[in-house]
Amino acid sequence: MAVSYALRGTAHVAVATRARILEVAERLGYRPDPVLTHFMDYVRTRRVRRNQANLGVLMLGGESNYAQRLIAGVQQRAEEIGYSIDRIDVAAHGSNAAALTRILEARGIAGLLLPPCKVPQSFDTLLDWDRFSVVAMSHSIQSPRFHRVVPHHFHNAMLALRQLRERGFKRPVFALALNLELRTNHAYTGAMAWSALDAREPMLPPFPASDGLDRMRAWIQRHRPDAIIMSGVSSAEQVDQLNLGARTLKKLGVIVMDHRPGYRRAGIDQKTLLLGATAVDLLVARLHLSERGVPRDAVVCMVEGSWVDGIITESPG
Repeated sequence: MAVSYALRGTAHVAVATRARILEVAERLGYRPDPVLTHFMDYVRTRRVRRNQANLGVLMLGGESNYAQRLIAGVQQRAEEIGYSIDRIDVAAHGSNAAALTRILEARGIAGLLLPPCKVPQSFDTLLDWDRFSVVAMSHSIQSPRFHRVVPHHFHNAMLALRQLRERGFKRPVFALALNLELRTNHAYTGAMAWSALDAREPMLPPFPASDGLDRMRAWIQRHRPDAIIMSGVSSAEQVDQLNLGARTLKKLGVIVMDHRPGYRRAGIDQKTLLLGATAVDLLVARLHLSERGVPRDAVVCMVEGSWVDGIITESPG
């Protein structure tokens, strides 16, 4: 049993004992059988499972429409490959890490997915991470540094800027809340700087959306952008309600970085269903390899979005 624990990297064997066992295993050329490893992991999980859920999504609070669409992709992919998903409301269990860990294990959950949270933050003490395989779905999970699946924000931003410039817009700019800047790992401002340099055009300062859209009118009059890139549908609709004047609104380009099916404006489809599915695939791979806890070297998997045609300006021309 000690050998099994040591080879699986669990905390049920002393550090010194584990080191000796791994040294002997390496000397003997031992390599695990991945099929048998996965089967035994499945058997161990089944012993304590009370229902069909063996993957969990930790609901961290303040889940956006974007996060809900991600989770829909998680649910769909999990069902396709024979897993089911249990959603766990973290807030309902308080701040007791040991209690939350016991609840997850009692439900037979071996793998966890972390959706985006509204405010980027750390979760080091949320539970005993060493007992689970974990994949995050956002840069807003600042620590621990888990493997993560995220949109390719830089690619998506460059694609949006290129589409606007090809349509004659010379002064495009992002409207960015500080939280969004952090959640995109500063990719939007980086893309804007490179795009301006490549086009030999001045880079306009992004509008600090956290200041409130009510201040956007004065900001537009000062910097004179000809196109604004908004984070999502709701913020783009608010631009239409600003008192900018009919002439300005007709000429001002507005697109979104998180396009939804059926939305009238152009923008970027971030492939939320694919992002959720990819997160499941990465998590299941970690389970098959019996990798638990915080990885020594975290891997980031990025999914490229695509351009969706639609209205950019209200002007018929």
